[in-house]
Amino acid sequence: MRACPARASAYLLGGRVHTQADRGFAESLVARWPRWVVDLKASETLLTGTLRTLRARGYDQVIDLCPVLPTPEGPYFAFDAHTGVRLVRLDGDPGTAAQTAALLRGTPHRVVRCAPDRPGEAMAVIRTRRLLTPHHPVVLLAGMGALESEPLGSGLERMLAAWGTELPDGSLLVFTHDTDDARTPAQARAAGRARLLYTALDRAFTARSGAALAASLRTAGWLLTQPLTWASRGPAAGPGVAERFPARPDGRAASVLAGIAAYRPRHHTTTAPVNEAPATDTAWRVLPRGVDTGGGRR
Repeated sequence: MRACPARASAYLLGGRVHTQADRGFAESLVARWPRWVVDLKASETLLTGTLRTLRARGYDQVIDLCPVLPTPEGPYFAFDAHTGVRLVRLDGDPGTAAQTAALLRGTPHRVVRCAPDRPGEAMAVIRTRRLLTPHHPVVLLAGMGALESEPLGSGLERMLAAWGTELPDGSLLVFTHDTDDARTPAQARAAGRARLLYTALDRAFTARSGAALAASLRTAGWLLTQPLTWASRGPAAGPGVAERFPARPDGRAASVLAGIAAYRPRHHTTTAPVNEAPATDTAWRVLPRGVDTGGGRR
């Protein structure tokens, strides 16, 4: 049996559904790039904490594009049933879709068998099955591996633009993304060797600079609500809690970009710079004052 990156990543985050091939793939990733686990955990922690913050602001519907099976400390098990939070995970692989459905049994969350790069088809299923409330804003969650799965070029921009037109007004994109921006040349080469393992499985895993990622978002019509920041590993109770890493004089524990964007197809702005200060527990401001997430669409 071939390794499955979705199960391998979940294995590194404490997931309980994996095979020997998955474990071998995960261990090979870590052998080539030892901070792979730190980066994955940073992504999971920030996304989970951000969803908690957004829930307090009225966002209780999530479409998950992340190619990682649900994990014990991830967003699927971060909310009590009475909070009303519902997550819908998209998965084009019938095997991992079935495994996800089994993991989510007894929860309000669901899985839809559809590739994340087919938003029209996905939304049609979600509407038909009434999995989410129509016309109510949605958080589009793109954890580490979701946007990287789209190769360099216009593929990512087409996918993001299509999602923007499908989602209800007021929806947000919350994402993390692998980058070599904060790595030394030697670290970038090591991380690149790890990413090549995805190629052997006929998968893409593309790291992007903060400038390139922000430009793609802007081209696709998504406006960053604040400059890109760094995902830092920390307690799941809040997003972006910085943790010092002894080998990193700048204090960052991970090399993962993070951001929140609203769909504004007619809004043109300059590329937002990466915030050089790591996010702190006092606040990654989720929706800065003055940012209109509605965009006046439809």
